Amino acid sequence: MKEAIETTAWNVKFPTMKEFLALHNEGWDDESFVKARFEEEGFEDVEVTAVQRETSLTISEFMEVGGGMIPIVTGAFWTPEQREKYEAKAPVVIREYLEEKFGADGVIRMEPVAVLAC
Repeated sequence: MKEAIETTAWNVKFPTMKEFLALHNEGWDDESFVKARFEEEGFEDVEVTAVQRETSLTISEFMEVGGGMIPIVTGAFWTPEQREKYEAKAPVVIREYLEEKFGADGVIRMEPVAVLAC
């Protein structure tokens, strides 16, 4: 999404994934942070592991899952004027970028990471 928005002449900020996650849950993507929070709550012998799995989504699936990020990003990083001018166009720009990059029926491969504690 960031790459797609950066192809425009809009001059708007689109955060990195780390910046996006920090809006709501700063640190929860870091194993040492997660371990420390559990230990602060009294848990002992906490084991934390980051697990990464590959997954694939069609462009439509990606837009359905990731589309919810757009209003969060625009609300946090764009001015009211930028939102009014570009927010409705953002999903179209992103979809067109993905179709150009992966093909209209393309598949987007992702490797999300989950931080697990037990």
